[in-house]
Amino acid sequence: MAEGGLKIALRDNIIKNVIDVAFQNMKQKSALMVVDDGTMRTLDYCMKVHMLNDKGVGVIVNIKYTRERVRIPPIYFISPNLKSVRSMVADYEDESKLQYGAPIHLFFVGSVTPECMEEIKNSSLPRYLKTFSEVYCDFLPVERNVFSFDRVNAMSDIYVNKDGRTKEIERCSENLISLCTTLNEDPYVRYSSTSEVAEDLAHMFQNSFQRKKAQMTGFTPAEDRATLYILDRAEEPEALLMHEVTYQSMIQDLLDCEGKILKLLADDGAEDPFYFEDDPVWPELFLENMADVNKLIKDKFNYFKANSAMAKQQNSGDSSSMLKAIRDLPRYKKMAKSFNCHFKIYGLLADQFKSLKLMNVSDLEQSLVTGIDDEGSKVKATNLQAQVSKFLQDESLPTSLKQRLLMIYVISQGGLSDDVMQKLIEAAGLGNEEIITVQHLERLGFPLTTTGKVRNKRFKDEMQGRAKALLEEATEKMTMQSRFDPEVGILLRAHGSDPGNLDGKFPYKGDKWRPPKKEAGTNRKNKRFGNMFSRGKKPGQPAQKTASGARVIIMIVGGVGFSEIRQAYMASDRMQREVYIGGTSTLTPAQFLTVLRGAQTDVADEKVEE
Repeated sequence: MAEGGLKIALRDNIIKNVIDVAFQNMKQKSALMVVDDGTMRTLDYCMKVHMLNDKGVGVIVNIKYTRERVRIPPIYFISPNLKSVRSMVADYEDESKLQYGAPIHLFFVGSVTPECMEEIKNSSLPRYLKTFSEVYCDFLPVERNVFSFDRVNAMSDIYVNKDGRTKEIERCSENLISLCTTLNEDPYVRYSSTSEVAEDLAHMFQNSFQRKKAQMTGFTPAEDRATLYILDRAEEPEALLMHEVTYQSMIQDLLDCEGKILKLLADDGAEDPFYFEDDPVWPELFLENMADVNKLIKDKFNYFKANSAMAKQQNSGDSSSMLKAIRDLPRYKKMAKSFNCHFKIYGLLADQFKSLKLMNVSDLEQSLVTGIDDEGSKVKATNLQAQVSKFLQDESLPTSLKQRLLMIYVISQGGLSDDVMQKLIEAAGLGNEEIITVQHLERLGFPLTTTGKVRNKRFKDEMQGRAKALLEEATEKMTMQSRFDPEVGILLRAHGSDPGNLDGKFPYKGDKWRPPKKEAGTNRKNKRFGNMFSRGKKPGQPAQKTASGARVIIMIVGGVGFSEIRQAYMASDRMQREVYIGGTSTLTPAQFLTVLRGAQTDVADEKVEE
């Protein structure tokens, strides 16, 4: 995926406030950088090793390993946790066996805790320190417009195990400060009026950021301030349970992914990993409906063949074009591999779509959640149980799919009678772990036993209106398309038309929105520019669209799903301004079920590449 947005912003922040500052305070022109697991991941997401080398950082070492002693003044770029601080202190504990030379240039990725400060004060480290700074860059830019705080277990800590709620909100506040500082934003803060978690985070972030701004001498936020919306995963878990019909969402849901890597097998059976962000075709496919993907791949492939010098040379055998063909060879190989991978991925998804009967399953899911059937009429509750029961009894479907369908049914109906619940669990053949996961819906605020009341969704009317509009659009195109837009999509549409209409649902914490002193876009200094995703271009042409105006930032406590990520990209394109979305992690349906069960997982958003 083409770089830009968060990746470049974070890279610039680290170069300016870590690397440049360190070299300004040292005589030598090269240095060694000491990192921990957290900061290594941060660097891995926003810059290549050669970029650090070009800036004078010759070697990067992880503080948790046994390292070679060298007489070079180091740059420590570490997380503010006791484990990393104690390892750093140990490097200079024995004056006769110092790990590195002096002086030390120390940078933390966030606020230093009192415990960490006490460790440093009580050590011999201060006598060697020349640079000591907090640099707010504690988040991962997992995509151009997507951020993550890299804590998959956050939702479990807040709602299931419940002992980590306060600590998690504190960490989220610190992460948001890093995000907003990196983006040079002092945002208007809005939060879900029906979530205590969202309100507590909004309050803590607002207060903490106000205090820290007074200490940031170089912080110059944009005049045309962004709006930060804080949402709660617990308020719309169904967005992560439904089966999406768009390319990226289906890949993350149905295939073997580790974040930014898809595990594919080559023709000889060897592992052939596919890297999303390095693929030249991915930016033009990942948001598309699966019904359109196959045709798009074929069109782009035909366009490439018609315009590739190498392909023309192979077809014509004309030796006069040989030189041009040779120059085209590296790109030809990269593009040929890309198309081969996408044809393979599409085939795998098509097989899954058929074997899992997703045409019918996803249609029922959408009817349950929106209350609108595939003909645009309101669904009849009396018909739903029979339809759900039919799929739960289907022995050809996996238990995980049945579990998700049952959970969507429970959420949409406001609970079930004990008798009906027991019958459906038996029909689905759920094991103990699956049953526990279903039961934990209660911890998110969704009763299992019917109360006679169905939850009043925040955007119910808008959701049903949108469902009908999407259904009409699908009918015109004669293609299958989800008629469900998650709340994020409806929120962004409402914000784009009139943010004031959201006051009751998303109150402000602190300042309320007011127009900037100058109209957005009239002063070049206040405009934001960047490459945006755009449609309507010929196959092979890059997206080039200018973004201007106040940004929108969506933060989901508990994790963000890929259907919601898609809504943010679409809103960026529609509003022609930057929309960023993220949360405590990105979550696939499988990860969501794991953390809802309460099991702690070591699975991070994306695995660090060696």
